[in-house]
Amino acid sequence: MYLWKRIIEQKIKNQANVLKIINKNSRYEQLLDYAASVLMGDETNREGHSAKVYFNCLFGKSFNRKENNEINKYLNYGYSILLSVINREIKILGYLTELGIHHIGESNSFNLSCDFIEPLRSLVDLLVITNQVNEQNFKQVFIELLTRKVLYNDKELFLDNAIHLMVEDWISYMVTGEEEKIKFINYEN
Repeated sequence: MYLWKRIIEQKIKNQANVLKIINKNSRYEQLLDYAASVLMGDETNREGHSAKVYFNCLFGKSFNRKENNEINKYLNYGYSILLSVINREIKILGYLTELGIHHIGESNSFNLSCDFIEPLRSLVDLLVITNQVNEQNFKQVFIELLTRKVLYNDKELFLDNAIHLMVEDWISYMVTGEEEKIKFINYEN
């Protein structure tokens, strides 16, 4: 589906921006190349290749997203905050979170939300890699993330409000096929 292609392209671009911020410029260019080569349905798995490069740069080659460690605890908590906001917005609009465009697991009650969160994950990653979270503050920092100012459709909004508009637009695209409805939250700075 076209929306999934665009989501993955933006996710990889956002990951590249994190690498640029932390001065991993050679890998920044590599991820931009990956983003430019995403095919429909991500047939060549640019998302997976990018994730490997990205997480190796952020946390070292021995890092594994499935391990039980402090980094994953912070990442998972931050992602869960964003996922819950996306879940809320999908439900408010009267749609099912279970029916995803790419994530299709029968045991996952939040497939669509898992699709929609992808371009936003790097917001959480950046807070973790720049040591803005620790054992004492991580819950508060990720809650406050929702009040961060971002750009959506050339308007400065709180992240929470931008997520509402993004979900509304993406659902509208899924109903109408109007490609101009696919817009992304800009949070480069």
